[in-house]
Amino acid sequence: MKRAAAARCQGCDYRDLWPIYGTAVQRSLPGGLLRHCEGAVRLTPSRRALASRRKMSEAQVSGTHTAHIEWQDQGPLFATQAEATGLTYLRGLISGDIIAPPVAQVLGIEVVKADPGTVQFTMPVKNFFTNHLGLLAGGILSTLIDTALGCSILSAVPEDKDIVTLDLNVDFLRPVRDASGLVTVDAEVVHLGRNRGLASCRVVDSEGKLCAVGKSSCLVRSKQRPATPGTGLLDGAESRR
Repeated sequence: MKRAAAARCQGCDYRDLWPIYGTAVQRSLPGGLLRHCEGAVRLTPSRRALASRRKMSEAQVSGTHTAHIEWQDQGPLFATQAEATGLTYLRGLISGDIIAPPVAQVLGIEVVKADPGTVQFTMPVKNFFTNHLGLLAGGILSTLIDTALGCSILSAVPEDKDIVTLDLNVDFLRPVRDASGLVTVDAEVVHLGRNRGLASCRVVDSEGKLCAVGKSSCLVRSKQRPATPGTGLLDGAESRR
């Protein structure tokens, strides 16, 4: 679509009014009067309504909120614990004997169940997780999904093995809002080979409605001491770089 030429405000030197009032309003110029600096618009009723909707006023600006973020150091990384199995690690997170990685603490991601090849994770939907549509941001939900999928494979590998995410595919099926409460992910291993594992999952909201499905493949590798601090269970593909 061809963009309309920039319109000049009748009260100041501001010219590019397209982002504020839109192409439809500018079609009525220069016959109408438009004052960006004072907010005065003399257009047809329909154009005036459109301008009012598109121009942000102080009344439309939401209040300011503050979030306090706090986390604990997670201690020895799983990749450095030669005798710890993934299943033992996950059950330690459930019991509280092991401190979760910082990203899990900040987002509120928790392990609820952990059995060989299958896990269940939960995460609260907080208001500051939402995007411009008022919905849970897809990247936040994908982090939960990536965590659950990777951990389902981790729960099934031998004690001398670790995993890193190779790819992630998510299909969003239903919008998730802050009113959705707790979201739950059930993930299970679909295939586990010597060097690669595949997993799938389902995501439901607090009412049990299906919100998303996901699948992932992970590289199964021998444990190795991280070259730099901060490479942990939930770092996914970044730990390979």
